Amino acid sequence: MTNLQIDSKNKTITCELNLKGEPAPLKINCLNYQLVEEGDATFFEITRIDTSREWITVLCDKYLKNRRIKLPPLARLAL
Repeated sequence: MTNLQIDSKNKTITCELNLKGEPAPLKINCLNYQLVEEGDATFFEITRIDTSREWITVLCDKYLKNRRIKLPPLARLAL
């Protein structure tokens, strides 16, 4: 990972990854996320995601979009 930006006010996350064998970095933009609290647990949910590779965007839409991911307690503070 060569770049990571978290904007908790606008609920966006941007990161850039250099993948072995790839000529250009992979850019990932979580354009809208939300934190959902249920009892003592906090969940991270991406509602809109875009990447610099169309096929990865399709995979993210299928497997990550609107899926709740349970966060460790300290991760909540960063988001």
